Formats: sequence, C-alpha cells, structure tokens
Amino acid sequence: MISSFKDWQLPKLSPTSSFNLIIAVSFGLFIPASLIDKFPYGGLNVHPSLLPRYRGAAPIQRTLLNHDKETGVTIQTLDKERFDHGKILMQSSPPISIPPKTSYRTLHDNLAVWGADMLVETLRQRLFVPPISDIKNSYQASVARKVTSEDSHISWQDWSADEMKLRAEMLGSVWTELGAELDEPSTPRKRTILTEIDVLNWDPELDIGVGCFRYVKQPEEMMVLRCKYGWVRVGAVKVEGKKEIEGGMWIRSLQKRGVGRKFW
Repeated sequence: MISSFKDWQLPKLSPTSSFNLIIAVSFGLFIPASLIDKFPYGGLNVHPSLLPRYRGAAPIQRTLLNHDKETGVTIQTLDKERFDHGKILMQSSPPISIPPKTSYRTLHDNLAVWGADMLVETLRQRLFVPPISDIKNSYQASVARKVTSEDSHISWQDWSADEMKLRAEMLGSVWTELGAELDEPSTPRKRTILTEIDVLNWDPELDIGVGCFRYVKQPEEMMVLRCKYGWVRVGAVKVEGKKEIEGGMWIRSLQKRGVGRKFW
C-alpha cells in the first residue's frame, strides 16, 4: 500500500503486457489526473453508497450511524479533480434494504459482494468505453466524513443499548468518563474505554439510573450497564492510567460492587 503518489512510478511492463484501466476499491488516496491520463480508459471506482449521497471516506459507517434504511453500491469513473465526482456507470437499483440491528461487518461484507458483481458486469458491458452514459438520480449529495474518537464517545442522553453495541463493534470500542453518582459537573473524572459490548435480552431489574452499572452473578459473573433504552453487558474496561480488565472482575473489585459509581 502506497502512502503518496509523489515520485511514484508505474511498474515497468514486458513488451507483451499493457494496462488500459485503473480500478480503485476502498482506496484512500486521490489518484492524480497525470496518472489517470496514462490509461486509455481512465479509471473506475467502486463506492459503497448511492452517490452522490455519502461521498468521502466513511460511507458505510455514516450509513449506519445515521440509521439509514437503504444503501447501495455505485460504479463510477475516476474524476480528475475531486473525490467521488465521476460519472455514474452503474448503481444499485432498487436500493439495498438494511434490516434493523445490522452490524457494520455484515453490511460491509454484503456490499463487497454486490460491488464485485457490479464491477464485473460493468466490465462485461464495457460501460467505461466512450461515449459514456452518466446515470442520473435524485439522491441528495452529502459527505461521509471520517469517523473520529467523538463518534465513539457515549452520549448517555441519546444512545440505546443497540446503538452502543453498534458503535463498539464498528469502531472497536466506546468511551466515557468514570465518576461518582453524586459528582458535580466540575468534578475531575477519568476517561474509560469499554469494549466487548453485548445487548442484554433480559432485564436485570435493578433500580439504577442511566450510566450506572452493577455486578451481577447470574447467569454468570458480569458487569451490566444501563443505557437510555435497555441494558448492555460490558466485557472489558480500561480506566485511564490502568490496564484493561475483564468487566465482571473489574466491577467486583470495586468497593460495594459499583454502588455510588457512574459513567458520565
């Protein structure tokens, strides 16, 4: 994987070999016009969204974070000036439905299959050969900005148990701040990373507020955490300055097994 096209050169070919088309899939660098012009048919890009919706670096993530109910794949030409502004040669039609509680991995893998099939069909039909027909649609243009640490920062006022699991699985972890239930807003707290999040399909029947957690021994030792809607099990916890520890073990080690402590 190259990090820049600066000083990069095309590999030398044998006299009987040649390239006539660039194909970019999940490629984060802008391919310069000077390179595209070296190929008789320019280049193609396989993009996992219904362009011009979600142009940019994180279309699948933004689709799920915005709770869209449909998505798709677009095969487009490589634009010489801007990311994801090429001519649309083929696009999912009708759109691909996204079932409730779809995980990032599931959607990613499904779109990969769709994208591969559509790319093969684009090549078979030679849709990249001029004159090129540009498919028009009514999708609203938007930008799929890169995910950042703030996308994994728990919003206790908004997130359900399903939302926390989705983000933890997609982004690797979620984070919050550890303090006391009676803390003042100005009280210093420690950043805490939570991983291995699973939604509970049963009610612990604990009378605690959102962001509070407790030790539960049945059906097995675990740490349970209350969200705005529903409960999650936390598999591992890493408090700022400390090593990561299994959730049940961490909360069992706390005085009163979590009573009086809270995530903010």
